[in-house]
Amino acid sequence: MNNGRSNRYERNVVHADKVQASPGHDQATRLSGHLDTAPSYSIEHSALPAQQSFLRPRYSGPAAMTVDQRTALHSCKGKFFINCVFDLRDSMSVEVAQRTMEHVVLCHDALRARFEFAHGTWRQQISADVDQRMIFTERLAFAWSAPEIAAQLSGVLERLQGNISVENGPLACAAIVEDSEGVQKLLVTLSHFIADGISLTIVMEDFFKTYEEFSAGVEPSLRNTLPIDLWAPKYSALTSSDAFCSQIDRWEALPWHEQAALPLDFPENDTPELNVCASSYGVIERFELAETKAIQSQVPRYLRISTTDFLTIALVRVLMRWSGGKAGAVQVHDPGRKMLGQLLGLNFSRTVAAISSRRCVVLEGSLAGDELRELAHMQAQMESMSLKGAGLLMLQHACEREDIAARANALPAPQVWFNYFGGFDALMGRHADDSHNTIALSKLREYIPVVSNSPMDSRNRTFMVVGQIKGGSLHMLWEYSTNLHTHATVCRLAADYKREILRFLDLLPALAKESRNVAKRTRQSLAG
Repeated sequence: MNNGRSNRYERNVVHADKVQASPGHDQATRLSGHLDTAPSYSIEHSALPAQQSFLRPRYSGPAAMTVDQRTALHSCKGKFFINCVFDLRDSMSVEVAQRTMEHVVLCHDALRARFEFAHGTWRQQISADVDQRMIFTERLAFAWSAPEIAAQLSGVLERLQGNISVENGPLACAAIVEDSEGVQKLLVTLSHFIADGISLTIVMEDFFKTYEEFSAGVEPSLRNTLPIDLWAPKYSALTSSDAFCSQIDRWEALPWHEQAALPLDFPENDTPELNVCASSYGVIERFELAETKAIQSQVPRYLRISTTDFLTIALVRVLMRWSGGKAGAVQVHDPGRKMLGQLLGLNFSRTVAAISSRRCVVLEGSLAGDELRELAHMQAQMESMSLKGAGLLMLQHACEREDIAARANALPAPQVWFNYFGGFDALMGRHADDSHNTIALSKLREYIPVVSNSPMDSRNRTFMVVGQIKGGSLHMLWEYSTNLHTHATVCRLAADYKREILRFLDLLPALAKESRNVAKRTRQSLAG
């Protein structure tokens, strides 16, 4: 991409000066802060309570599972991890680190979870105590700069994961890894069954802060966070309530029948036994810095739509064009914390749990044949969906009313999943300062997968599309099964998706005007 295109983004958006900027990344969409087109599912409250530290006995006993937990346990059974590696400014004591991890685990109920599979279902139990080794030391035979480091780091990660047990614990482990020159790094792995990506950030913030306090001989400031026995029963009651279950009618009325099956290069292999993680491969398309900046900031500002939703609409259009369907469905990964907090009247900003959600987005193309109108039309459809699409999986996997769950599970399952991380480095360093052991993601994270699971686990999807910003540039990964598609097919799809995004970036001013007109007509229609 040449400089002419990059400069054109800057020139275009200057002229769209009648649109007011919305605050913050992914806060631009009107529905991100409230649910103004969805029914009310919880008791009214004027504002979320401030995050608290609870001084109370540690909870032990059964706990209801979230949608994220149920779906992951169903497909992965026991080997599903989030991994990260951190640079350390100074050497770390294994004894103090173990004491630190014990304190963090005691303060977060989810880190003491245990899972049992019985009578065809998984059950979660929270343990009261911690008496397990979670911090280990590893000494490598090479310096961090040596090419052999990748294999050695992978070996350390496998040993850590081998120590994790969903039945008996622990569910969090770390290794203080020292290379041949004595330079240390911290490798961490958490069971994905008890923690989502934001949870990893919270755990590591608490770990480094508590380590500093223990090292200084100071009483740790970390106390019990939002207790699981406070929020889990509310979560369970919500998903089975009459008001929440009433949305099933809206889900059944969506244009599922307008979808077309995604073409397969090897249709004879379309079985769960062959569509496994071991067959996964990836294709990456990279965007230039100016293009990434436009996607991150100009799209939310001028279209008043989140970056995630914009990329989702572009993806659905590509899939519709490829399959020949008049509608398309995608599962969109979402942190889910703000939505859940509003529904339950609680603050989940500092809660460690598997509470991320997948929004099921079903969009129908317009008959206008006009790209500007179609994007605005799809944007209006997305914003009018109940909970922006998050309710379906909650009905399918968390609702205890068998009739409602059966109706929800009878709907087609989207075969494409989309996950936009944004700037992962910035997320992990969101509270970075000049303290002794502040969080610092290591460049060596490229040698280990952010998420890993067993090779024979089911993929449960045809494609996973993942967007992540690295070094200021958006990297868009298409993960696929080599048993279903050829590399050439996925390369064409990934390139088509990139062209779709860039085409819309060139049309930003016109899109902004059209989206405002369509949004106004949609609000009037809903009000009528």
